Amino acid sequence: MKRILAITMALAMLVGAMTISAGATYKDDAKHLTADNAGNTGNYGVVSDSYSASDTIGESTVPVKFDNGVSGSITNVYAVSFTPSELSFTYGGGARYIWNPEDQEYETVTPGGDTWTPVTNVITITNYSDLAVEIEAKFEKDTGITEEVAATFTDSDTSTGDSKLSLASAVATNSLGATGNPTSGTFTVTFEGALNTLYPNGTKLGDITLTLKVPQG
Repeated sequence: MKRILAITMALAMLVGAMTISAGATYKDDAKHLTADNAGNTGNYGVVSDSYSASDTIGESTVPVKFDNGVSGSITNVYAVSFTPSELSFTYGGGARYIWNPEDQEYETVTPGGDTWTPVTNVITITNYSDLAVEIEAKFEKDTGITEEVAATFTDSDTSTGDSKLSLASAVATNSLGATGNPTSGTFTVTFEGALNTLYPNGTKLGDITLTLKVPQG
């Protein structure tokens, strides 16, 4: 039994030696550190006595690519806030009601002048979106106001009074994974027109509608 085992081991060693001495045939690609794809011509791939420690036998390059870590497409989100939610103006000047001591009652007087004095007349818009936005402001008078009253909006980005405010994206260029910075702007609201009726304090003058739009061009 021992003799047969020894012969089998010797044969295996012989086959292994023959495989090594025959050399290797490489696939036809460039993923080798020897000079050619055969890997056994010239001084490359053949052990030579001329090689010393740390000598370069061959070299190749391996490309390295960047992955930003974002899987799939980016989902854009619109998030825009505004303040305040209510605006207030005082019209005219002087007393609104005068006590008549003879008749023992208050008399209503017509407001003097057509001066509009704002209590709050600035709307601040803040864009938290990762896209640029455009906001358009429009005033609509309440049906309970009989006189002609108009509003003008002056936007902070152009100061041309075109009632449109353009705000850039809150995301800086090439900042995937970074914290963004919200962008803000303002509308300054002014009114014109005469009120011939003495409306009670707190009467609703109208509504300002803020419309969020995709910027043009």
